[in-house]
Amino acid sequence: MKLGKFDGEYVSTMKGDDNRDYITFRVTPAHGYVIKMITEKIKLLKKNLLTIEIKRYVNSRTNQQNKMLWALLEIMAGQLSGGRAGDTTAWDCYVDMLGKYGAKYEYVMVPERAVEMIQEQFRASKVIEYRENEKGKQAVIKCFYGSSKMDTKEFAQLLDGILDTLADMGLDDTTDLFYWNKQWDDWKEK
Repeated sequence: MKLGKFDGEYVSTMKGDDNRDYITFRVTPAHGYVIKMITEKIKLLKKNLLTIEIKRYVNSRTNQQNKMLWALLEIMAGQLSGGRAGDTTAWDCYVDMLGKYGAKYEYVMVPERAVEMIQEQFRASKVIEYRENEKGKQAVIKCFYGSSKMDTKEFAQLLDGILDTLADMGLDDTTDLFYWNKQWDDWKEK
């Protein structure tokens, strides 16, 4: 049973009076509440023995940056649809931008009847072509690993690419885009 996860900073290791090793971590301020909740869960356990896994910290994308991604994709979809609902969606733009700006992907070939199942498993996917062979009609599908699997550098490349695409569409001087460009510049400086 997983009790929780938090980010912290290694402080020290020391030998206790009982000759056992003790490790001290300083919890990041944003995770103070999480520590409180984990502590409450530990108190409910019959035993205090835990498995502790330590990984190198990787800066995860913030909720605000994720909102930015989808706001930009909505702006793009609106422009491509010419204001008509449903012609091009933010999701369509997302899949196109993943393909254009370096998202990792795999090709799979499946029977035509399995296309829907694959697209449910790999939401960011695109049927590239259909082929006839001895097994019948087969679909070649490009399945992208989504932005949630990207590291900081890959995600920055995606956002920069989306901003460039919107600029190429002549939207770089709109109020919304000016706001998001400013936000992105501020985040990159941190």
